Amino acid sequence: QPKVAGLDFIMQLRPVTYRLDAEGIDAFLRNGYTPRIQDEENERLHREGLKNKSLVTYTGFLAQEVEAAAQKTGFNFSGVDKPQNERDLYGLRYAEFVVPLVKAMQEQQQIIESLQQKANEVDALKAENQQMKSELEKIKSILGVK
Repeated sequence: QPKVAGLDFIMQLRPVTYRLDAEGIDAFLRNGYTPRIQDEENERLHREGLKNKSLVTYTGFLAQEVEAAAQKTGFNFSGVDKPQNERDLYGLRYAEFVVPLVKAMQEQQQIIESLQQKANEVDALKAENQQMKSELEKIKSILGVK
């Protein structure tokens, strides 16, 4: 079914930069769980990895905003993973944005082609207007009107 949202959906998206609170996410997902077998080296590496992830500036969208944009446009967008329970997180599947982006580009191309056609019509009207002005000047000259 060609029921893909395009420009209406894409124009509502708000690109952002953000940093992950990787340690907070880890604590949320662990929910107080501590592995029985403590491997200090693995735990150290895990903590170091979380810290490193927290230093990276990412680009993306807020999943809740993407979900709201999809709902507002009536688009059943498969790129938002909603939490399945109170211990789950939102997620986005960025590959899924390709299809509405393609649709938006197709819509923009139709707009561009329509504007090009109108620009050509305006150019033709300008040329016709110039020709009429020239003819009017000739008529005035013949009649001796200034």
